[in-house]
Amino acid sequence: MMSALERLKRDSQRLRGSLRESLVDAVTGALAEPDTVLLKFHGSYQQDDRDLRDERRRSKLEPAYQFMIRTRTPGGV
Repeated sequence: MMSALERLKRDSQRLRGSLRESLVDAVTGALAEPDTVLLKFHGSYQQDDRDLRDERRRSKLEPAYQFMIRTRTPGGV
């Protein structure tokens, strides 16, 4: 039996999913939920800015999303 994650990977067009459509969607700063899962396989993560979280919640705005990218650097930094 295939897990939901394995099905998502299988159906994602080689881990592309609908990332392009999610990124150009002007209605929201967020990616679609399946795309946030796929993004992890590329070493990137969608997260909201914790410093702005309470202020935006009080203003009834969606979170201020940003991306974190994990990289490997030979020799370190």
